[in-house]
Amino acid sequence: MQKFVTYQLRLVIMDDISRHMAESSALRDFVSETNRGDHVWFLSSVEELGDRLIQRHGA
Repeated sequence: MQKFVTYQLRLVIMDDISRHMAESSALRDFVSETNRGDHVWFLSSVEELGDRLIQRHGA
């Protein structure tokens, strides 16, 4: 993931990982912190990706 940030690329990991996040506070914290940035996002759907892109680009 650090390479994506270093080279200013974006990475979207798309899947429903809510069950795993419910079982691991470390994963929940990591995903939350990662999703605050602009380069790596954990999302659960294409619709969520569309919403995120609209928020970031104001379209």
